[in-house]
Amino acid sequence: MIRKALSWLTGVPEIVWPVLALALIVGGVILWDRYDDAQVVEKINRERAAASAQAGVESAEDRADRVRIDLENKQARELAIARAEASEAAKAPEARSTVSAQDRALNCERLRQAGLTGGAKYRELCQ
Repeated sequence: MIRKALSWLTGVPEIVWPVLALALIVGGVILWDRYDDAQVVEKINRERAAASAQAGVESAEDRADRVRIDLENKQARELAIARAEASEAAKAPEARSTVSAQDRALNCERLRQAGLTGGAKYRELCQ
C-alpha cells in the first residue's frame, strides 16, 4: 500500500510539486492563524471577565457608600427639620415665622407625595 502511494507520488509531474508545497504552506499558515486567534480571544475574554468582576466589586462598594451617605443626609435633614419645628413651637404664636401660601401649598404637596398625610400638623395646615 505504501509502495503504491509512493509510486503514485513519483508519477506526479515536477511542475505540481511547487504548487503542492505552496498549498501545504498556505494551509499550515491558515491553521496556525486560527489556532493563534482562538488563544488570543480566550486570553482577552479571561482578562475582560477579571476586569468586570473587579468592577462589579467596586460598583457594589460605591452603591453601599451612596446608600450610607443618603441615609446620613436624610437623618441630618430630618434632625434639622425637627429642630426648626421645636424652635418654632417654643415661640409665641405671633413671633413664629410666616410661610407664604405658595410655600405652604408646595410643602403640603411634598407631604402628600411622601405619604405623610396622617399627622395633626398636616391636617391643620394643608386642609
